[in-house]
Amino acid sequence: MRAYLFIAGLVYFFVSTAQSIKERSLLKDEYDQLEDIYKKQDFELFDQQARAFLSKSLKARDGYAIIKAHRLIGGAFHVRGRFDSAIVNYLKSISYIERIPEEDFIRTSDYYFELDHNYENCAKIFTYFMAYELAEEYFEKALNITQKYDYYKRTVLCKRSLAGLYDEMGRHEDAIRLTQSVLTDLDTESYLYPRVLNRLAISYYFNRAYDSSIFALRKRLTKLSAKDSLGHSITFHNIALSFTATKYYDSAELYYEKSLMLLSDDLKDEFVNTAVDYALLKIKKREFYAAKKILLEAESLVKEMEPGLKHEEWYFELYGHLVTASEALGDDQGVMVYRKKYENELKAYTKLHRRYDMEGIVQDHYEELEKQKREASLKLYGSFISGSFLLILTLTFSVNRYQKIKAKKKLQKKTTDHKLSELKALKAQINPHFLFNALNSIQSFILEDKNNVAEEYLVKYGKLMRKILDHSNELMVTLNDELEALQLYVELEQLRVKQGFEFGVMIDENIDPHTTQVPSMFIQPFIENAIWHGVSKLEGRGKITLEFLQNDDSITVIVKDNGVGFDTDLTPKSSENPKGVQLVRDRIELLNGSDRLESSLEILSGIGEGTKVRICYLMN
Repeated sequence: MRAYLFIAGLVYFFVSTAQSIKERSLLKDEYDQLEDIYKKQDFELFDQQARAFLSKSLKARDGYAIIKAHRLIGGAFHVRGRFDSAIVNYLKSISYIERIPEEDFIRTSDYYFELDHNYENCAKIFTYFMAYELAEEYFEKALNITQKYDYYKRTVLCKRSLAGLYDEMGRHEDAIRLTQSVLTDLDTESYLYPRVLNRLAISYYFNRAYDSSIFALRKRLTKLSAKDSLGHSITFHNIALSFTATKYYDSAELYYEKSLMLLSDDLKDEFVNTAVDYALLKIKKREFYAAKKILLEAESLVKEMEPGLKHEEWYFELYGHLVTASEALGDDQGVMVYRKKYENELKAYTKLHRRYDMEGIVQDHYEELEKQKREASLKLYGSFISGSFLLILTLTFSVNRYQKIKAKKKLQKKTTDHKLSELKALKAQINPHFLFNALNSIQSFILEDKNNVAEEYLVKYGKLMRKILDHSNELMVTLNDELEALQLYVELEQLRVKQGFEFGVMIDENIDPHTTQVPSMFIQPFIENAIWHGVSKLEGRGKITLEFLQNDDSITVIVKDNGVGFDTDLTPKSSENPKGVQLVRDRIELLNGSDRLESSLEILSGIGEGTKVRICYLMN
């Protein structure tokens, strides 16, 4: 009897093992098919197959298949601009890998290949949404894996991506040093060498070392395979950018033509990017018809693309350049159509960048993991204490206490989140009159044949819009960054006000503008009032001063002008931007919280005496 049971158990073991091997072999074949669908970017079919594959992998408890499935699903969401879902799937893949015992992990190279890829993919998304601390943390995690297990190729690629993060953070010198150190150790005949050279050239370009950038790119051309048409196209594009920056427009035009000729029909994103930059060059050369022709060709490709794939800035820049070209050609209908498209694309781009809270997504994921661990632990523990009434009572008491603490923390978090949401909502309400007037000013300069002034205005306007977008998710910015944005705004208004005005800034010696935090874009409404309802109405030249003082734990901001003034006992006119002032009042009250100051906003004015605004808020 015992021999019979032993034989039956042995047969069951071998049958189960064989069944498991067969299931895993089938899963591998299905994964290969899924990967082919992903590469073809047939995402409708991919979504169906991916759900089925993940379900089978979970049922079969095939950890490696689950890990690969989540990474591939994350990649599909990443490409389509669904960044929250991409991050969640990358993090799920990482979490499954982290469950593997260390001894098994060391023996299996496939696992650390998946792990460092997931870390790097997360870091790239964090970089895109300017969550730079998170991005640097995840790049460092990826590098730790590749260096620990001596995976040289992945180390090189991770360092190249990390250099890209440094450039996004404005740390161009660090980016150059990092890529140079990689190139020093890298075999010049390696296929990775031209990739790192391209990164070095981009860092040189951002650091305004244009000759060094061109030199690195020409060296890259000698290392690229003759069959690598995309690599050649990107290189020609980057060379053209450096020639444009140094105003060698004819040379730049030659390289743009070379770049576009090498791009196939399936590389729509790269074609649009190159075409937008080429069209800008044509506009600089005042070849508006040629610029519009290039842009219309690019627009025809944009219409064929899925909306989720258009998450780069050049898609709204395309329509912005079309507006400029149409205005120069006298095409009023085109101006109206393309301006509407420009506003829609810019709105979509801005909405995308405000939509995702990367830190929150990561925190929620790990909180969910902790919750699952706690639930699993409680379930296991419950099986051991089910026979003891005393222990059941203890467990019940513990769970009730835990739920109360959790509910209390949840309420506190909800209150804090609501307060932050109010601040973000108030900050997002930028005065649309400024945007509209700025576009009208550009048009009037062009109609008056003041092209140099129009070009200068457009450049400053673009820089200001970029700064507004960069700070769109920031409640507080450094005083230095705030003053840079205000200076751009004032310079724009100085171009518009005929009699001109002076603008000066005074900062308390105790205030460090590079470390002191101020609410983003909250002074601008008062500067706007000082200009348009103060100094612009003077017959002579006006003067506006902006002063920052530190008083214990608060900052005082004083905006003063020598304009016509007004009677503060009367209700302000609608044209005097009371909405902007009220938004600032609301933001200051939220920032001050329960410890709000006795007088957070004070406006002193008199007819013919100018206006003085005093704003006071607690330091961050």
